[in-house]
Amino acid sequence: MDLQKGADITVVCDQSKIDKQGCKGIPDLIIEIISPSSIKHDRVTKFNQYEKAGVVEYWIVEPEGKLVSVFILQSNGRYGRPEIYTEDETINVSIFPDLMVDLSAVFPSI
Repeated sequence: MDLQKGADITVVCDQSKIDKQGCKGIPDLIIEIISPSSIKHDRVTKFNQYEKAGVVEYWIVEPEGKLVSVFILQSNGRYGRPEIYTEDETINVSIFPDLMVDLSAVFPSI
């Protein structure tokens, strides 16, 4: 299963997983930026694929609603309930404790 195929942003922390063909293993973080035509695919199909494969952190970014849903893989191998962030909040990235994403920079006011 090629998890990176079709993913908008893929983060791989272990350099040994990367070769000339790409990533050979499970990414640590995948971010999907959804459009109206991809909502079901990203929320159901990809969600289930990533959870089953063991992707530690999965974000679904909704540009129109200026929302980000962050799913974290739990010890039981399932994603817990998502943390929902709005355009004026900051996300603490679980795989990088010192990294924070300010959503006001991601979703600038017009």
